[in-house]
Amino acid sequence: MALLDTAYSVLLVSSSEKTSAALQELLHGPDFQPALVAGYAGAAQRRLVEQSFDLVVINSPLPDGSGIELATGCCEQGESAVLLLVPSEVYEETYYRCLPSGVMVLSKPTSMLLLRQSLRDLCSLRERLRNAGDVKRFANSERNELLSRIEKMRTDLKLWENNLGFFSNSRQSELLKAEFEKKMQQTRQQIALLEAKLKILREAEKEKENSKENDKENGDSK
Repeated sequence: MALLDTAYSVLLVSSSEKTSAALQELLHGPDFQPALVAGYAGAAQRRLVEQSFDLVVINSPLPDGSGIELATGCCEQGESAVLLLVPSEVYEETYYRCLPSGVMVLSKPTSMLLLRQSLRDLCSLRERLRNAGDVKRFANSERNELLSRIEKMRTDLKLWENNLGFFSNSRQSELLKAEFEKKMQQTRQQIALLEAKLKILREAEKEKENSKENDKENGDSK
C-alpha cells in the first residue's frame, strides 16, 4: 500500500537490456512510477531536458561514455538523487571523482537489497526535508547523525584493514579474509550513500536560506 501522495519518478540509463529489466523489476511498486529507460548518455540528457526525475540510475559504462559526467551533471544542475553503478575495478577512482557532486557510487556486482535500500534512503531524506516544519533543527540533527555513522564506519574499516595482515595462508584463513574483504566493500558503499545524503542535505539547507533571502529582498522592495 502506497503511503506517498506522489510516486517517485525514475530514469534508468543502461545499454544492457538485462540490467534494465532487473532494475525495473526492483523498482516495481507503489512508491515508484514506471521507470523511463535511456540506452545511452545522449538520450538520457534529452529526457532530462524534457522533464525532471526524482531518481536517476546509471549503469556504467555507456556506449557514449563512462556516465560520470552525466551523473555529476544531474546532481549539480537539478534535484535528482543519482546512483551510478560501476565495475569494481574502477570503483575507488569513480567514487572520489563523484563525491564532491553528491553522486552515490556502487560497485558491480551488488545486491538488489542494498540497491533498493539506497534508492529509498535517498527518497526518504528528500521527503523528510520537504515536509519538515523546522528544517534547520531537523537538518542539524540529521547532519550530526550522518557524521557520527560515517565516523564509526571509517573506524571499523581501519580496524578491519589492520586485522587483514594477521591472517595466515591457510585455507580457513583465506575464507575469513574473503569474508572481511566483502564486508569492507559493503561498508565503503554504505559510507558513499551517507556522504551523498550529506551532500543533498547541504544543498537543501542552502536552497532554504536562499529562498528566505529572496523573500526578504522582495518584501523590502515593496
